[in-house]
Amino acid sequence: MEHIKSNFVGYIALLLALVLAVFSGVVWTNGSLGDPEILVTESVPGPEGPPGADGECGEPGPAGPQGEPGEPGEAGACGPVGPEGPAGARGAKGDQGDTGPAGPPGPTGATGPPGPQGPEGDKGDQGDTGPVGPAASEVSYVVSGGVVSGTQPTFNGDPLFYGSSIRNGDLVFFRVRVDFDNITNFGSGQYYVSLPYPSKHDATVRQGHITIADKSIYYQIVGYLTAGSDQLTLWYSNGKQDDPFQDGSPRNLQNTDEFHIGGSYIAEAE
Repeated sequence: MEHIKSNFVGYIALLLALVLAVFSGVVWTNGSLGDPEILVTESVPGPEGPPGADGECGEPGPAGPQGEPGEPGEAGACGPVGPEGPAGARGAKGDQGDTGPAGPPGPTGATGPPGPQGPEGDKGDQGDTGPVGPAASEVSYVVSGGVVSGTQPTFNGDPLFYGSSIRNGDLVFFRVRVDFDNITNFGSGQYYVSLPYPSKHDATVRQGHITIADKSIYYQIVGYLTAGSDQLTLWYSNGKQDDPFQDGSPRNLQNTDEFHIGGSYIAEAE
């Protein structure tokens, strides 16, 4: 209410100021309120009065109509990437997808250690007896011989070498006889003779002897076989060890002398 009164007084003061401004040229004469003598003079604005007190704020008016939307502004620059948030909860397991194509096989792994021996199985029934195979028969073969290294012996005609063997599968029995009758030079070096088949293994045979005819002396002869070879190197036993058989060992040989040797061994497969 005080605020309204203050505004009313302000309005009255303003109105009076306006009236005074309009009729500021009126002059009363004779000191009475007679007919006034109106003098038209140039109006002079008075000094500006002090500002009046602020009136009370009026009630807010109704909202005006919505203005047209403005043009969208330019997109601002992208801000920096924020820190990674915590992992969300694990979702439910999805359906299994189709099986993909098989990849190429990997390299073969190392062979593991053998497992323990299993129990022996039951003995099966004996099979039928097979047909009797052909009987093994002794057959002759051409024997070659000489010295392993050194001067080869010479002969008056073909060497008097004789050989035969029996083979049953890979098992071979052989015999060789050498007559010195037509030797003209016994050569120098350790003697050897050939086998009917190469030996599968290293082996030794001791069936045979050297016959010194003029003195009726016999020396045990020994043959050494080498795996993969058909050469039988010849030795003699002196009672303590085997020494190479050659002219002068065990004695100087004569045309009346001879030797024979035989034994069995496993031959290489045919």
